[in-house]
Amino acid sequence: MANSTMAVSPISAERVDYQGLKSWIAAQEAFEAATKQPAPLTSAQRQAVADLTRLIQPKTMPLAQTVDLGDKDYISILQLWSASKLGTGVTVTYNEPAAVPAPPPAPSPSWTQTLTLRLPGDGNGSPLVFPSHSTGGLIRNAAPYFPSKKNAKKYAAKICFDWLVSQGRFGSSSSSSSSSVSTSVSVSASPAPPPIPDGGGAPLAPPTATLKRKGGASGEEDDDSVPVTQRVVELCRKLGIQAPKYALTETGAAWSAEPDFELDAFRFAAGFGRVEGARSKAHAKEMVAEEVLAWLVGEEERREGVKRRVWGENY
Repeated sequence: MANSTMAVSPISAERVDYQGLKSWIAAQEAFEAATKQPAPLTSAQRQAVADLTRLIQPKTMPLAQTVDLGDKDYISILQLWSASKLGTGVTVTYNEPAAVPAPPPAPSPSWTQTLTLRLPGDGNGSPLVFPSHSTGGLIRNAAPYFPSKKNAKKYAAKICFDWLVSQGRFGSSSSSSSSSVSTSVSVSASPAPPPIPDGGGAPLAPPTATLKRKGGASGEEDDDSVPVTQRVVELCRKLGIQAPKYALTETGAAWSAEPDFELDAFRFAAGFGRVEGARSKAHAKEMVAEEVLAWLVGEEERREGVKRRVWGENY
């Protein structure tokens, strides 16, 4: 017996009474304006409104997947640049990362972060926020979000770096270390630690940011899944530097902290890596570790550059 097929007629779309819906909404709003009380709703109406509101929300795409973070260590670059402005009042402050509920396939929560740049030499010294409408970097009128706090921070640093370059404020020779902080946390204005001798006597030049990394030995210092304090320990071991302890002090509701390199303390200027106003003990320790890690990465790259020059490698 031959198989029979049934033609299914498409269901015609039913027109929506938008005018009636608008009239009903206007009546509800008028009631609330007149009585200062919520307009009465049945349980069915309340559920219908909740469902409609949820369904008509614009779907945000996982923006982090469309953002190019580049291959430069923008966080360290800004850190080195800001210390070259020591004494001018220039500060780079990383604001608190914000958790953002992200739709699949992006992990939820994802993270956004901004930084604030102050350039007091420019008249009123109004702070600049990156990314923002005035400085660029927004996607769909919002800062893009990322699966990790580190990438969100790197994006903010990248937008700031790009802006500085576009304004002719970032010379290719800029170097030294930065103020990297979150929210009200401020890093004491102190010079970068002195350069570490490579065993041949006189110290070499201070570490400068290598804009395009040729690859570190283990890459663990870039692994966001490893706590920043552990990355500091591993990189210190690799460079032959005493890993720091963290001197933490509570002042009221805030914490201050600084690294203590013990026997290797002579290598670092007083006040290096100190933070103040952290919201918690753990946060203060993490911020100090980020300062130390950024410097260690620069020192590692400087040493790699020395090796390349010594061996005559052509990069």
